[in-house]
Amino acid sequence: MPATVQVTLPTEEIAALAGGDHDDLLVELERIARAVHAATLDVVEHAERTARFLADGHRTTAAWVRAVTNCSPAESQKRAPTRVSDPWAIARDRSHNSWVIR
Repeated sequence: MPATVQVTLPTEEIAALAGGDHDDLLVELERIARAVHAATLDVVEHAERTARFLADGHRTTAAWVRAVTNCSPAESQKRAPTRVSDPWAIARDRSHNSWVIR
């Protein structure tokens, strides 16, 4: 099932933006980016639930994401769900110096 998203903004069209057109275009592009991000998370979550990563010989969903998307180890950790035996376990988020539920 191929997913297709195409956004083409020729330089001339961007150069012709005036006033609130910038705002409108940025809002629309952000909407598209969020929709793509949500769909990506859905696919990764489904792969986690069905253990898709095992079919390719990967030990974790993060490793599978890294291999399929050619992203960095840090980025694959962000994209892949965190498996925790207790879903309400609290983990220390060092980057923001706050407590978060993982």
